Amino acid sequence: MMQVKSIKEGQLYQDQSFAKKILFGNGDDTVLTLHFLPGQSLPAHKHSDWKVYLLVLQGQATCHVNGEMVLLSEWDVLQCDGQDELSIKNEGKVPLSVYVMLRGEGGGN
Repeated sequence: MMQVKSIKEGQLYQDQSFAKKILFGNGDDTVLTLHFLPGQSLPAHKHSDWKVYLLVLQGQATCHVNGEMVLLSEWDVLQCDGQDELSIKNEGKVPLSVYVMLRGEGGGN
């Protein structure tokens, strides 16, 4: 079944912490957006049994993958495996929005 959703409608920023908006989800895939005001972050974590794809829609992200710093700008894409430890922080001066796809490791590429 086809579905269409607007990322812009789910673009929400909160003063207390980053915001998450799930767009689609089933047993094999989850698609969501994350929204960070300057200074907000998502602590280091893993997504066991999932491949993780991040696309920066707006702003700049400072990510750490297994302790290695990666700077991402608008339209940059990051892919990592479920066993990789990932954190995201908005160290910029403008809001940050990230499109995230979690894909089951058995779901292909």
